[in-house]
Amino acid sequence: MKPVKIKWTVAPVPTGHYRTFHKRGWPVGWANDRNRVLISCPDEYSPAKVKTGAHAPLTIKVDVFHNGTMSLRTIRGTSATLADAKARALAFFQDNPDCLRPAA
Repeated sequence: MKPVKIKWTVAPVPTGHYRTFHKRGWPVGWANDRNRVLISCPDEYSPAKVKTGAHAPLTIKVDVFHNGTMSLRTIRGTSATLADAKARALAFFQDNPDCLRPAA
């Protein structure tokens, strides 16, 4: 089994006439390009807030493949920082490699 790697992408900054009505999303990751990793928070994503840690606790949700179906599951607990959330998501897939979607 190859090692688990998560590629992270950040949502673009809202632009346009109605940008004040849209919130910038938190980073989304793909574990081995097959399983989504979603980080959510009641606060809007802001690099300055992430750097200082001035945001609400982060919740982590992952796609879990089990018995031929994919479901979105929440990892127990919350993370105080984005770095901790990313590390917990990686640790989840390293500890549970059977949850990864098999290669096509």
